Amino acid sequence: MARTTRTSGNRFLVTVNPSRGPVTVEVDDERLPAAHPIEDSGVRVDGRELTVPAFGYAVLELR
Repeated sequence: MARTTRTSGNRFLVTVNPSRGPVTVEVDDERLPAAHPIEDSGVRVDGRELTVPAFGYAVLELR
């Protein structure tokens, strides 16, 4: 399962998927659809869901 953590005053969302398969995570934050990727490895945002590829990661700026 991917791990999702907010840091830096709730401005950034960091997610990491340490597993061998893709994982979809639902994030309860209305800012996710407008999030700006700072760094990522192919993470997809669809509404309030993140799809994180195997061994994937992302740092998203929440707006």
